Amino acid sequence: MAQNKKAHYAFTVKKNQPGLYAQLKALPWDEATAKFYDLSEGHVRLETRVVQV
Repeated sequence: MAQNKKAHYAFTVKKNQPGLYAQLKALPWDEATAKFYDLSEGHVRLETRVVQV
């Protein structure tokens, strides 16, 4: 069942932003209640996207 989390903005953080990436990696993601996984092939490689809130 979909839940309305009233989120305002979602953005991608990659490892080329080491400071922000480290701060977000330190958060308790095991406790995230909403997760979405997308596996796709693009540019001759397998891409994995995870959205957590």
